[in-house]
Amino acid sequence: MTVEKYRQLALALPEVAEGSPRLNRGALKLTIEQQKSLMAAEPACFGNAVGAWGRKGWTLVQLQRANSAIVGRVLEMAWRNVAPKRLAAQFDKS
Repeated sequence: MTVEKYRQLALALPEVAEGSPRLNRGALKLTIEQQKSLMAAEPACFGNAVGAWGRKGWTLVQLQRANSAIVGRVLEMAWRNVAPKRLAAQFDKS
């Protein structure tokens, strides 16, 4: 997966804002359970962020090793973790 493809997938979600670019990786806010599950299933692609950030669920995606279909689902999962319920409901209707 390319950085540009990751960017397109992420920015396709409602009210997503672009942060600082990270070379060949993306960052996602997951629950601890989601993070552990992804790291166990795809250790070459997903890893926790350094320090307290990682312990709170922030997860790094190694884009060059990642499958865009999986990352697309994980991006949506991460978005749903923080999106207001009304926005998620609107997204589901579209």
